[in-house]
Amino acid sequence: MPPTVRSGDCAVSGLALKSAVQAGRLLADWFFSRPQGHTYGTGEGLAKKTTQQVIPDRITDYHQIIIKSHVARFHASYQSYFNRKESRELVEYFFEKIYSLEGKQRRDEVAVKTYKRFKALLSEKARDRIEKLLYLNEMTDTLDLKMAAMLAQRPDWAGQAVKDGILETETYRALYRLANTYEERLEQLGLVIWNLESFFELSKHPLAEMVMRPAYVAAAMVGAKDVFYVFEQGYNATKPVSKELFAEFLAAVKKNEAEFLEQLYGVKTILT
Repeated sequence: MPPTVRSGDCAVSGLALKSAVQAGRLLADWFFSRPQGHTYGTGEGLAKKTTQQVIPDRITDYHQIIIKSHVARFHASYQSYFNRKESRELVEYFFEKIYSLEGKQRRDEVAVKTYKRFKALLSEKARDRIEKLLYLNEMTDTLDLKMAAMLAQRPDWAGQAVKDGILETETYRALYRLANTYEERLEQLGLVIWNLESFFELSKHPLAEMVMRPAYVAAAMVGAKDVFYVFEQGYNATKPVSKELFAEFLAAVKKNEAEFLEQLYGVKTILT
């Protein structure tokens, strides 16, 4: 639940507003100031070109089938983590909740507008990291919509959607391979790994919890509560996970997803 903002609380104080904005900036700098050496996509200038895609209803239906098929694959590949109490919330968040289309269009629009509004307050490094996250979101949508568009053009394939709108495995794999290139999916995978590591590092920062409240207040003041909720869910899902368990999970993601790409594209893939 979000913190309660009472009458006379920091929401009505000019000084507290400044503190909230500063806390939000500090939180962003923590979150997006990553260690050197990561080369998972550039995201260069992408905040400038990121635009909300207009998606016809029919394609949206096929898009939902693609997402459900992704989630079904994740459940099969990471079943042990879904079954373990200490990792269940983590995998449910990263493999299910952030894939949901419900409310996504509005969240995406608000995220881009909020970033453009406040990017001048952030360090160059923080701006670069935020743009990479915006790029990951845009790239994922683009790749999945390519799959959805191809599915819409192949009624014989669309007819192979099985229980709960999930594609038969071979059809799903064929769409994945034909609609997206190896290079595109490899870059996306690298950004996903980067994102996982970012959330985990933030969740272990000793001051992270202290600034969550002012960060919420700052988000509420600029109409970005929905974006904050998604971020907060990721923080809460990652916080209880031990360093050892996260390292094990991250290694499993790198191994499983590299093998998946190798099987589909026939290219040897090693993620470090």
